[in-house]
Amino acid sequence: MTEATMKTSVPYFFAVKGQWTIRQNVENKSILNPFHLIETPWRQFVLLFLEVMRFCYLPVLAVGNLLEFVLNVMLANGGIINTLLKVTFPCTGKLVVRCRDDENFATLLSIMDRRWSLKAQTPENRTGSRDIADILVMASKLAYENAAYNLRVVSTIWKMNFVGFYDCWNEYFKVAGTQVLLFTDKSENANAIVVAFRGTEPFNMLDWSTDVDFSWFELEDAGRVHVGFWEALGLGDREKIMQLSSGTNAAPLKEKHSVESREDSDDQEKLKAYSYLTSKVKTLMYENPEAKLYVTGHSLGGALAALYTTALFYYNETMVTDRLGALYTFGQPRVGDRKLSKYMESKIDEAKYVRVVYTNDMVPRLPFDDSAFKFKHACMCYYVNSFYHGKTMEDAPFPNFFSIRFFFRFITMRLTALQELILSTFLWLFVGRDYKETIESTLFRAMGLIVPGISDHGLTNYINIVRLGRLHSDSKY
Repeated sequence: MTEATMKTSVPYFFAVKGQWTIRQNVENKSILNPFHLIETPWRQFVLLFLEVMRFCYLPVLAVGNLLEFVLNVMLANGGIINTLLKVTFPCTGKLVVRCRDDENFATLLSIMDRRWSLKAQTPENRTGSRDIADILVMASKLAYENAAYNLRVVSTIWKMNFVGFYDCWNEYFKVAGTQVLLFTDKSENANAIVVAFRGTEPFNMLDWSTDVDFSWFELEDAGRVHVGFWEALGLGDREKIMQLSSGTNAAPLKEKHSVESREDSDDQEKLKAYSYLTSKVKTLMYENPEAKLYVTGHSLGGALAALYTTALFYYNETMVTDRLGALYTFGQPRVGDRKLSKYMESKIDEAKYVRVVYTNDMVPRLPFDDSAFKFKHACMCYYVNSFYHGKTMEDAPFPNFFSIRFFFRFITMRLTALQELILSTFLWLFVGRDYKETIESTLFRAMGLIVPGISDHGLTNYINIVRLGRLHSDSKY
């Protein structure tokens, strides 16, 4: 394979985020060739903004880690008052400190929403049921936690079969930045194989920059695909202009299931998400002939779930695609252009692709759907308002969050955020204590009064949608 050189007058860090073409050859490998850059002042501003986000990665991550550490110390010691007493007067009790890889160490997301019980113990063999949605939205939430936490929840609370939690390599960022949870409903004769991708971590600027990066690859006969999401699956690297992962049409793995933590990832093989996961799924399908595959994710995880499923069809993994049970995404950003969305719609049964959007959530409105960037969602959208009343639409209202038209809605969006804040405070009085929000969740909702669209992206909203909303084809809705 020959490498091509990009010629452009823009600075280097603009150039490496260009647009590339992927064409598949007869050997089932792929070659990246340079495509032209669309250079506009707006695009250059976005790319500069991306560099600022990446520059802030370490300090923002440090602040987030410190916040989570402090919150976990308070949780482990019975609240802020007990924690201060133990620090000030050691005789009152030993101070409990949790490490980040501890099975009880919670991220900010699970501190805000502490629900882990399921409404059902196995997905029904019926697309669109509330039970399927409940398991998948909770799996999307669990994927944000560490490996030991995942093992504890799946095995102890859900009573299911934990297969693994994997840190997969992103060649562009040079980090194991793609986390995936894999489990089955039973250890033998399983009915469901669940793949859940971790979404955008609140304090991870690399995740946020991936969401708003507007560069793309072009897949022959399939359309343009978001470059950052494609790279996160281990299927390309824009900077080196190299071959795709050799994991297309991957062979099943026969090794034992294991817990693989982020801290140990430097000592392991650099796992490529698509190839490794597909091998594991095939192995599980051989072992469980009746099992169906369920793929899910929230935010960035939703994008990866959608593209992972699309890649299975693109690389003709018929053994897996023939047993696709459902694809559920929550607050998913756009993953490609109109041609790609048409390709996805031609391959994935619309009844099996459930894309859920809550009210003014900003992430599903990125990257932009306009004449410059041309990103489009695939299949229908299940749009749900702040009262958890939903309807099926081609896309959510006001599809471009940062458009001029959308800015005029900032006043009404703040009023909606205020309504959500009030409703969430008293909701539990009508539907049960399981819906009583934490102080952290209430503070997060209050952020919507300042930056509309941020608080609507929270997983608490999507869990409430599944459990309270009228969304699916279930007759009880």
